[in-house]
Amino acid sequence: MMTAVDATAKGDIKKEQVKWTTYGWQGGFSSPVLDGERLYQVDNSANIAAFDVTNGKQLWLQNLGTSQKASPVLADGKLYLGTENGKFFILKPSATGCEILDQDQLGTEALPEAIVASVAVSNGRVYLVSDSNLYCIGKKTKGTTNQASAG
Repeated sequence: MMTAVDATAKGDIKKEQVKWTTYGWQGGFSSPVLDGERLYQVDNSANIAAFDVTNGKQLWLQNLGTSQKASPVLADGKLYLGTENGKFFILKPSATGCEILDQDQLGTEALPEAIVASVAVSNGRVYLVSDSNLYCIGKKTKGTTNQASAG
């Protein structure tokens, strides 16, 4: 079950503070993410679903693998998430479904690099941690070094 409550209320949550309830959805370890119109939640079987924030109606469901713990991260209109079977996805969600923009296998299918943490996004780059490596996804730029000069 998933329930939306009025977050402006104070004290105990009462029946009149419940905005909507959706039965039959069994969310997993991950936290949901909102884009203003839709709530995205992943269950433990790596199914990501979108729900209408006004009424809780499930809009679509997309399977991404077999096991999921990391929370999806929304940045630049895209969802970024990885699965425990080493698959990393970049998704373009909409009201009617999600387009898989990119899918990569970290490690191999026989020996996957498990992804159990959410990505971090900063300065146009996506940082992804697996159980074996740290990845940075983004355009390469010429960096400057902070070297002190004696003078």
